[in-house]
Amino acid sequence: MTKFKLLNVALKIFISVLLLGIACQIAILFLLDPEMLEKINSKVPGSMYSAILLTTLLSIGLVQVQLSFASFGRLGYFNLKSSGYLKTGGLTLIFFSLASSVHNLFIISYLSTESILLNFIMYSIILLIGVGLMAVADILAKGEIIERENSLTI
Repeated sequence: MTKFKLLNVALKIFISVLLLGIACQIAILFLLDPEMLEKINSKVPGSMYSAILLTTLLSIGLVQVQLSFASFGRLGYFNLKSSGYLKTGGLTLIFFSLASSVHNLFIISYLSTESILLNFIMYSIILLIGVGLMAVADILAKGEIIERENSLTI
C-alpha cells in the first residue's frame, strides 16, 4: 500500500507540473506579441495549439490513473471504481499516443531523425502503458467479481 501512496504523490506532483506547463503555454499564447506568435507558427505550424491540446490529453489520462491509485487506498485493490478509472486512463493514454504520432507525421519535415526516433519510442511506450492499464483494469474488475462471489460462499 505504501508503494501506491508514493506513486499517488508522484503522480500528483507530475500532474501539477503539467498543469503549470499548460497554464504557461496558454499565457504565452495570449500574452505574446502577434508578430512573435507568427514567427513561432512559421517554424512549425500550429505547434502552440497542438502542444496545449496534447498536454491536456496527457494530463487527463494521468489524473484518471491517479484517481485509481487513490481509490486503492480507500476501497481496496479490487473495486469497479478503480477499474473504471484505469480503463479511462488507459484509453486516454492510447488516444494521446495515437494523436501525438499523427501530429508528428504532419510536422515530420521539421524534425530531426533523432527526434523522430525518440518520439516513436516514447509514443510506443505510452501506447503499451495504456494497453497495460486497460488489461489491469480488466483484471481488477474480474477480481472484484471473484472477491464478491467468495464473500457470498463464506
